[in-house]
Amino acid sequence: MKYTIQDYLPFLNDKDNFFIDPSNTVDNFNITPPSKEWKIYKDKHWTFLRKLSVKLPTQGWKIHLSAGYDKAELQLMINTACDYLFANNICFKVTNSYEEWLIKNSKSADRVSAGKFITIYPQNETQFKQIVEKLKILLQPYKIGPYILSDKRYQETNIYYRYGGFKEIKNNNGELCIRDQQGNLIPDERLPFYKKPDFVEDPFEKATKDKSNKIVNKDKLDSYNISSALHFSNAGGVYLGQCGERKYVIKEGRKNAGIDSHLQDGFSRIKHEATFLNKLKDSPYVVNIKDYFQVWIHNYLVEDYLPLENLGDYIGNKFPVHGDEAYYVEKIKTIAKNLVTAVDDVHERGVAVGDLQPDNILINESKNQVLLIDLEQANELMAQYDPGLKTVGFVDSNMVISTYEQADWLATYKTIRYALEPLIDIDSLSTYNEKYRDLNWMKYREEVKKFLQEFKLECFKRGHINHKNDNVPTNPVMLGTLDENITKLKRGIVSNIDDTQSTINGDIEQFLSSTGKINVLNGLMGLGLVEQEKTEPIFRLYTNLYLNSKDQLVQIGSKDNGLFTGAAGIGSLIYNWFDKKIGEQIINNIDATKIHDMSLKSGLAGIGLAKLALYQANKQEEQKVEVQKIASIVTSHYKACQTLGILDGKLGLLLFLEKVGIYFNDSNLIKIVKQEINNFVAVHLSFNDGVYLAGTALGRESYFPYLNSGTAGLALVLLEFMYDEIVSNEIRPLINKLIETLDVNLTYMNGLFDGFGGLMLVDLAAKNYGYPNYLAKKIDLINNYLDIEEDQILVPGPYGLKNSMDLASGAIGMLTVFQGIKENNWGKWIPLVHSTNFSLFEGGE
Repeated sequence: MKYTIQDYLPFLNDKDNFFIDPSNTVDNFNITPPSKEWKIYKDKHWTFLRKLSVKLPTQGWKIHLSAGYDKAELQLMINTACDYLFANNICFKVTNSYEEWLIKNSKSADRVSAGKFITIYPQNETQFKQIVEKLKILLQPYKIGPYILSDKRYQETNIYYRYGGFKEIKNNNGELCIRDQQGNLIPDERLPFYKKPDFVEDPFEKATKDKSNKIVNKDKLDSYNISSALHFSNAGGVYLGQCGERKYVIKEGRKNAGIDSHLQDGFSRIKHEATFLNKLKDSPYVVNIKDYFQVWIHNYLVEDYLPLENLGDYIGNKFPVHGDEAYYVEKIKTIAKNLVTAVDDVHERGVAVGDLQPDNILINESKNQVLLIDLEQANELMAQYDPGLKTVGFVDSNMVISTYEQADWLATYKTIRYALEPLIDIDSLSTYNEKYRDLNWMKYREEVKKFLQEFKLECFKRGHINHKNDNVPTNPVMLGTLDENITKLKRGIVSNIDDTQSTINGDIEQFLSSTGKINVLNGLMGLGLVEQEKTEPIFRLYTNLYLNSKDQLVQIGSKDNGLFTGAAGIGSLIYNWFDKKIGEQIINNIDATKIHDMSLKSGLAGIGLAKLALYQANKQEEQKVEVQKIASIVTSHYKACQTLGILDGKLGLLLFLEKVGIYFNDSNLIKIVKQEINNFVAVHLSFNDGVYLAGTALGRESYFPYLNSGTAGLALVLLEFMYDEIVSNEIRPLINKLIETLDVNLTYMNGLFDGFGGLMLVDLAAKNYGYPNYLAKKIDLINNYLDIEEDQILVPGPYGLKNSMDLASGAIGMLTVFQGIKENNWGKWIPLVHSTNFSLFEGGE
């Protein structure tokens, strides 16, 4: 996924079932420039203030101001700083809103950017020193904020500084750079520690001289001989150390940093954890505390080091994607029994864990027990449940619990449920989703279903949790009811968009991309991929959204020309639905010579495919010449492409080149494609209980089955090439292995490009070409991911946080799959001009 859960936080701050634009709900800080000579503009994070007559250097000493968390005081601090900066014609930027400031300093936030409330750009070193000295006096009344790790602090103040770039300069590797004294580019490193370039001198070296020799308890920290870092967060690090013959884990808490929803910082949570670990020091099921102490503005909790695997890693390493799962299920049953024993023991001592989830459970197989770690959210057993931090998927989403005791037992159940079905938790979006999963497991994994039902009853009984009524009607998606399901998916889109909206409700990319609200990937034009009658409500919605955004759509080429992200796809769909002349003009106006992106999603391969489909529709010779030029450019850049997938990498480039070779009868290009696809298969595949595209994710080898980045994308391309006789029959065994690899009961997410939805397209194509397929099974299993209601179906987006309507992750993507199954067309997701002279990923009647 492009974004982490942390990235989604600003888009979740209300009770709506869809992602929201944070700019419509946040409490923005008030900044009023003194005159029109000042330019004010914003991005998603900052408000920029620049005096038009001031010429800034390309690099120099920049100042960062930290701050506390009192909303009223923050505005006062802004006022104080602004009065001085405006009066002295000093350019600066301010964090947009109170909500943005809290997110910027949360536990999972980027450590390098955390703590930077205001950034100031002095014109020279003299002004830099003047600003620092003056702000030291002006900002003295305000609370101390988080320490800025990347900078040097000026005495005991909220003022920090570092030498770096003011304007963006990049080297050939795309790295942000500054210039040394000889004018050479050197990396402008943004690091979680202060680093000064060698060619500059610190103007405040004496005033900020290191006082580490006076720090209390530093010798105690040193006695643990820290050898490595196990983990970093904005709240503090987790380190491995050794004292004598024993190894220890040292957890660090930073003051005023890594705050939670209660504004508790890392320092407070480490202190809190130490208190509860001392209460549980006699429990054999909780990690043992060795020491707790403070050093400077940090505190440290020392625990026994346990070289054990946590349950989260165990699931990731051992879950049987293919083959017999009986052994794994029995192991999880044992872990479940041991986890109940551990939770019982902790509760008997009057303590609740508070954040019980797989990563906080260590598995000790030799002793047949589990150990609980990370008790930052621990609390008294019967305290009202109101944690400052929660782990998505393991908490109560519908507020049916009230105490920490109940929260622990619900989390115990959800932890084991996740171990047996590691996919997104959508309980907060769907009332009956668990019922649909039970129906599937009854059919495909009866032992799992039976155990989970019994385990849920046990946990809920122990936690005195009201059990939901399972006797509810079900209307599952089935092969025989696809027409009804398609209607309900359409209704789920139409009924959840009101008259004030200018687009569909998609993934957060529509708020982060300049074309996100209108493009095909995440925006309104994705509706053009949905088959619809002109009498249907969804067509009226599509038409109204198109007409309201027509001016933007026509001018899209000035921002983005991509097939899924910009003009190429938008022009194609306008051509198909509304106005052939305008659609053709949008596509023809794309200047390929100015585009350096080669991908199918947003670059020349996709643009070339759009132009090829347009040419096949109207046969204008100049369009053919343009396609041939693009094919030449893509061919020359193919080997330099570093990624492999169909949307972002080599497979997408080959797909475009193959279609040009076929339709233009270009034997030389076909020869190149044959050579490169054979080389691709020989070099870029990984075999590990299946066939995957070679690659890494999170620092280790990855095995993704998805359409975008994995097995499904490769399978579709090879099946297409097989049909076009680009590859020989010798590739059939590999295609069979790819199809077998995709015979899975689940993937973590459900979207078209990065989830279970896209896998069904391969089965549809395989069925059409006479290969073994698992289409009927996958249609059953897609029910695991949907919010199925009596009159509509909604589709949860990334991580199951909110629903989504878009192509990439939501309802439109699912509609292209369902309608494709009905029409024997596994290419409905690609926005191209329709004609009888062009076909891609499409079968016969």
